[in-house]
Amino acid sequence: MPSRDKKILFITPIESEFVKGGIASWTSKLQKNKLPDDYSFKIIDSAVLFKRGIFNFTEYNLIKEAFRTIQILVKLIYEIIVFRPKVLHLNSSISRYGVLRDLMCILVGKTFRLRSLIHFRGNLPQEWQKGSSFFSMILDTLISLSDGVIAINSSSLSFLKIRKEDNC
Repeated sequence: MPSRDKKILFITPIESEFVKGGIASWTSKLQKNKLPDDYSFKIIDSAVLFKRGIFNFTEYNLIKEAFRTIQILVKLIYEIIVFRPKVLHLNSSISRYGVLRDLMCILVGKTFRLRSLIHFRGNLPQEWQKGSSFFSMILDTLISLSDGVIAINSSSLSFLKIRKEDNC
């Protein structure tokens, strides 16, 4: 059995009939190929529910999304207690409510003294940040609380570096 230092807990979408491509494909490759050097991992599925589809915002339902968030948080606490990981790797969709959910997950992880890595799977900054100081503040807090960040392109990385420096 791997030591706690070699255990990673991923919060990431898993491919399904309604969730395809992008980070869900990345998750499928992770499941198939595993991690090197005796690292073990568990995955908490953060994919959209209720057949909504990732880009179908006309079907967005705040109550269902709140249920989804609670479900993710309960699974997170359970896996932290049972699996005892050292690192929490969170794949962030960078949506308004997604960053709020991600912040809650990071706070739970910090409560249990986990190292945290945020993998932003979209371009930064997002359009919604320009119109909402509250959600922009949530994103800044998420960035500042994380122990590391991964960006998908150089412009997003530049944005993250500036935000991280501004919040230190």
